[in-house]
Order: sequence, then C-alpha cells, then structure tokens
Amino acid sequence: MIAHRIPGWLGALATLLSLTAWAAPAAAAPQVVVTVPPLYSLVESLMEGVGKPELLYDRPEDLESDLLGATQTLELVTADMVVWVGPELERSLATALADMPHVRANAVTVGHHLPLLHAVPGSRWMSVVDETGAAHDPQFWLDPRLAVMAVRHITPQLVKMDPDNCDTYLDNEIRLVGQLRKLEQDLQTRLAPLQGRAVALAPDAPRYLAWRFGLVDARLDSTAANADVAVLELDALGYGAVRDGGSYFTLMERNLNTLLATLEPEATPLVRTASRMKTAPAL
Repeated sequence: MIAHRIPGWLGALATLLSLTAWAAPAAAAPQVVVTVPPLYSLVESLMEGVGKPELLYDRPEDLESDLLGATQTLELVTADMVVWVGPELERSLATALADMPHVRANAVTVGHHLPLLHAVPGSRWMSVVDETGAAHDPQFWLDPRLAVMAVRHITPQLVKMDPDNCDTYLDNEIRLVGQLRKLEQDLQTRLAPLQGRAVALAPDAPRYLAWRFGLVDARLDSTAANADVAVLELDALGYGAVRDGGSYFTLMERNLNTLLATLEPEATPLVRTASRMKTAPAL
C-alpha cells in the first residue's frame, strides 16, 4: 500500500486554521444598561461570569432631568437590553423610549411585573398613573421579597437575549435568590422586636422596608396620629453604597442600621393596627 503524502503547504494551512480556531476570542459580552444602583447591583450579580452592566444614571440628580444626555443616549442605542423600573422613577428614560422604538423593544420594565405599593397622596409618584388611574411607589427593592420577584423576572430575559450563557445566568439566579431569602430572614429576626412601632416617613420616602417588617407609617394611620413617632430617613437609591464598590446588600445593611438607630425600644409607642394590610401588595 502506497502512503498518500499531504503536501507541506496544506499541512501548514491545516495547522494554522486549527490554531486560529483555538485562539478565536469568545463572543463579546452582551451590552446591558441598568438605570439605578440597587437594580444595577442585582443585575450585576446575575451577570457574574458573563460581563458587567452599565449604569445609566451616574448621579441621583440625573434622575431629576427631563432629558437624557448624549452619553446616556449612546448607551441606550448600543444596548442589547435596558433594565429599568418604570416611568415613575426614570422619567427621562420614559421620554426617550417613546421616541426610540428599537430601544423600547429591548427594555425590561421591572415595575410592571411587581405588586407595587400605592403612592402616598402628595408624593412625586402621584404624577404618573397606570391604565387603571393608580399611582405607585417605584422603590420596591427595599423589600427583599420583591427583589426576589424582580430577579426572577429579569433572569429569563437575560437567557432569551444571551442563550449561550444560560447556565451561568441560572446558577447566578439560584445563588442570588438564596442570598435575598437569607437577607429577609435576618431582617425579620432583627426587626421583630420593633413590629407595630410608628415611624414618620416623608411622602416620597420608600415604604417597602417598613411595610414588610411590620412598622406603621404614622402619616397614613390615624391610630398613630398623636403618637411621639420617630422620623425615619432611609437611603433609597444607594449611590454611595452601590456605585462605589458596594452592593445591594450593603445598601440594605445601611438602612437597617439607620432604622435600628432611630427606633430605640423606648423611642416610640407600640401601635397595633391591621390597616397596613389593606394597602399591602398581594404576594
């Protein structure tokens, strides 16, 4: 039997092609834009091992602007996915999406898939109403249980956009949901002695943390109207906690410490009421 020789140049070409295939760079990570730090931190955890999202609003004052800047607009145009809460919070983005249908098609409006609390009369959130005429408080992430619901909605959207990394997203979701469940349990344990106590929250302040763990908003409950209540000032957006290397969990720990420092056992009277259940999200 006569051996068939492969010409030298053909062998070299085959070797080059195999090396090229081996050295080919991995597919670029998807470009995901997230609007505010707490939501950014959750998405960042879901994308661990794949890439990092971009933060659309770098400063809290950016949320007050009626229009997006040029850099923000460019981020939207080049994004594979935009994750935001909704028009109640990111008004300039809502305006931009109305004129950018191709970007709107890639937008994940998290707030539309969560049982948000109704907005307090007199708050800034009253200016945006849904199809039923109701206005809502968009700051859902201060309730860890709603954060879990948000994560479970975002993950399938990431998988749909980037199926090659499906396993990574799902593994990250399992880990993150476990961490959020543990956070809720820890908060429940640490705040249980304070259930039923009255706090005063500004109209625009987030109510989710107080509601989830049994505190009473004195501005909304007549039984607490004459109580000597503590004024509770929470950090809702967490720009300092999240943007500078912290996380969603850093923000929650900061707010827990604020709450504990504000509500000493003798600082506010116990107010027992079931009225808060009437405005609770149906979970």
